[in-house]
Formats: sequence, C-alpha cells, structure tokens
Amino acid sequence: MLLCFGDSNAWGFQPTGGRYQPDQGWPALLAARLETALDLQAQPGRTLQADRPQSGLIAAPTAWQQALQRAPQRIVLALGINDLAAGASLQAIDAALHWYLQQWQQLSPTASLILLAPRPLGALTAGWRQLFQGQEAPSQQLAALWQQQSRQWGCGYYLPPPQVVGDDGLHWLASGHQSVAADLHAQFSSL
Repeated sequence: MLLCFGDSNAWGFQPTGGRYQPDQGWPALLAARLETALDLQAQPGRTLQADRPQSGLIAAPTAWQQALQRAPQRIVLALGINDLAAGASLQAIDAALHWYLQQWQQLSPTASLILLAPRPLGALTAGWRQLFQGQEAPSQQLAALWQQQSRQWGCGYYLPPPQVVGDDGLHWLASGHQSVAADLHAQFSSL
C-alpha cells in the first residue's frame, strides 16, 4: 500500500479552482505505476503543526499517526507550505517535520518514505497572496530544510520542478501531476 499524506496538491486542487478527477492526481498516478493500493490522506489547508482554523489551516499530527498505523509499504509526505500561511517560523516548521519523521520511525519503520518538498511560492494570485502574507522569501528556504532532514533520517527527497506550478503560483497543472508521479516512481525504484 502507498500512503500519500499531504495538502491541496495531493488532494488535487486545480490552479483554476475545483478539483482534478481522482485518477488525475499524482497520488493515483503513482499508485498505478507502482501497481499498489492507494491510501490517499490529503486535505486542502493541511499543515504539519501550525493552525489557523479561521483560514482553513488545520494541523494533522493525529491523522499522520493513524495513517502510519495502517502499515503502508511506501509513503510520500507532502506537507509544509501551509505552515507558512499559518504564521509558523522556519524553525518551527523544521521541528514539526522532525516530529513527523520520528513518528514514521516509531510507527512504520519498515516503510520507504519520500519527503516531497514544498515548491517555493510563485507569483500568487490575489486570494493566495492574502493568505500567505509575504511568505515568498521564507518559502525559498523550505526545500533545503527538507533535504537536510532527508539526509538525517535516511529517507528519499524530491523537489518538483518549477514547471509543475499553475497560474495561481501555488497549485499544480495536470501535466505537473504526471511528471511528479513519474519522478516519484523512479525514486521509489531506487530506494
């Protein structure tokens, strides 16, 4: 079983609004390539630890623990960008990611895990710009934190290329979902 635990890009939010068909998102495409069942645990606005419920930003530590207890063989953890929108510092985000990886090691240590690093924020459209309130510069630093944690924990690391992002500066194009699934498949094959 493949566990994909993430936010709106794992859920399939379109740059133009709405949701892709379930089989068009990278989690379903990746599961098909891996020829395995998918446990998709994705929610728009999901964060690692920081909460801003009035903006729809909700932390997911309990859901992460529950998902790990279902004994997945492969895991993609795809969270982090929404913590910036919730006001978390880079240090707090790094500590939260560390806790998620500790839980992986405690609850599902035999599963292969890839950290899917958040893409830096692009040219955000008005609504997203208001939500993220000037977090473009800190968003540039998240990938390095993810890469450092992957080295520390001995797990995979993947940063999607810039061309996956649509016109809203945040959510992925259908072609982006396809390329992310292909790249993650190749990485799981080498773990």
